[in-house]
Amino acid sequence: MDPVQEKENPQPPKKKKKDKVRTILIIFFAAVFCLSAFMLAKDYYDRYQALEEFKELQDFVRVTLPPMPDPTEKPVETPKPDGETEPEPTEAPEPEPTPDFVGIQLAAYENLYEKNSDFYGWITIEGTGVDYPVMYTPRDTEYYLRKDFNQEYSNAGVPFIDGKCQPGGHLIIYGHNLRDNVMFAPILNYRDENFYNEHKTIRFDTLDRLGEYEIVAAFNSQVYKQNETDVFKYYYYQDLSDPDRFAEYVAQCKAASLYDTGVDAEYGDELITLSTCAYTYLTNLRFVVVAKLVRSFPEQPAAQAPAAESVVPAN
Repeated sequence: MDPVQEKENPQPPKKKKKDKVRTILIIFFAAVFCLSAFMLAKDYYDRYQALEEFKELQDFVRVTLPPMPDPTEKPVETPKPDGETEPEPTEAPEPEPTPDFVGIQLAAYENLYEKNSDFYGWITIEGTGVDYPVMYTPRDTEYYLRKDFNQEYSNAGVPFIDGKCQPGGHLIIYGHNLRDNVMFAPILNYRDENFYNEHKTIRFDTLDRLGEYEIVAAFNSQVYKQNETDVFKYYYYQDLSDPDRFAEYVAQCKAASLYDTGVDAEYGDELITLSTCAYTYLTNLRFVVVAKLVRSFPEQPAAQAPAAESVVPAN
């Protein structure tokens, strides 16, 4: 008799199906992991590139520029010879930037404007990391939402002014809230009154002047639905040329403020409003800081170019 040949037992169909599903799942999760790692790396690289570009711009406008003089800074006293009487102390005048200082600063901004005529001004909050150009494109408000200063794609974008705002009037400035305290992320620290006490002023310069602003209010808000009424939609207050509208805006901001800054504003004051996203489980939350102009150099700035003459960026 021929020996009985032992046949291999084929795998049950059920086991083959499980192995196939397992393989598919492994491939799927590996692909998800690789894609996530790629997106994370790209996000960090894009942010790094954006910060490097901003650093170049910061260096460009500050090659020869000192900070605005501190009005609280006292002159250095020189020792008096023996026997010489000390004159009666007098109140020192508030130091002001010299014409040379103002001219050099504004010339630097003018050079930046020549690189990109959408450039409107420069915002700085000392000691926070906020130190960026501000753009203005009235015919396409969100043009710089995802573009850098050179009009190339950038996830960080550039802070920009609401297109419905008018030069010389109330300016609402939007900026992203990015990780690592980048762009307008630091202004969320104004939720803490102690932080406010250490950073009470904002520097916002334009092509015409250097400007120092004091914070009036800091508050949480959100983007409301169109049909929601009896809510404070701060982003619809671009035009404050009407005295009643101005007073209403200031009153609403003060009422919403997380603390009393002790700074008020009255009709005729120039205001800026900084707005950024406040990410939580809701994506439409915003954090807002409002400030008024308290010092400018020169005191009587030249008129800004009308909005209609702004260059429309190419698509």
